[in-house]
Amino acid sequence: MQRQLSDISVEMAKKLMGEVEFKDRIIGTKMSGAGGNNRVSMYSLQEAAEFLYSDSVDKLMQMGKSTIAQIDIQQLIKWIADVYEDQELANAITEDTATTDIYVEKIKIAKTLIEERINQCEEVLK
Repeated sequence: MQRQLSDISVEMAKKLMGEVEFKDRIIGTKMSGAGGNNRVSMYSLQEAAEFLYSDSVDKLMQMGKSTIAQIDIQQLIKWIADVYEDQELANAITEDTATTDIYVEKIKIAKTLIEERINQCEEVLK
């Protein structure tokens, strides 16, 4: 069952859809067998959602034919809580990612929750 995040205010939606300053960005690494490792700076929640991607576990096992986003999940949670001040989203990611030890599953959970929040923002800002 998917978690339902609380509705948000227009002010919070504007903040969550905005870009952060250079000093507040978060950095991850896109890892690909064919393309190598590439550091990625993210300045918005939308960029973070787009960054969080992994091929299936089966495809990851095929050398050179897969891609995975590497980011410290705890750092991502802290970024959401401290920079965007969305404690509910940060708590949801913390709780839901604690249900698995598989990194690929953790980033899928985080991505789903962030995308849900972005969809809420888009609805509020229509």
